[in-house]
Amino acid sequence: DNKRVKFIINISELNIDSIQYIDNSDSNSRQKWKPLCNKLKNGICERKISFKPGNHNLMIRAIDKAGNSDTEQIEFKIA
Repeated sequence: DNKRVKFIINISELNIDSIQYIDNSDSNSRQKWKPLCNKLKNGICERKISFKPGNHNLMIRAIDKAGNSDTEQIEFKIA
């Protein structure tokens, strides 16, 4: 969708605190984790985010209320 990417993440963990992302392709030297979802609707995290044109390498992590986390990496290109 032009510069916007729609994320739809199905979460089976019941005690999720937040879903975050970091764009490893961003040249900003002060990169930090950004919120993707702080609430789930029926176990689904859904959000659209705008990105600059070019290749993107995102790490997405889910953190539960106990502080445990899991990460996944995705790559995409914005024309």
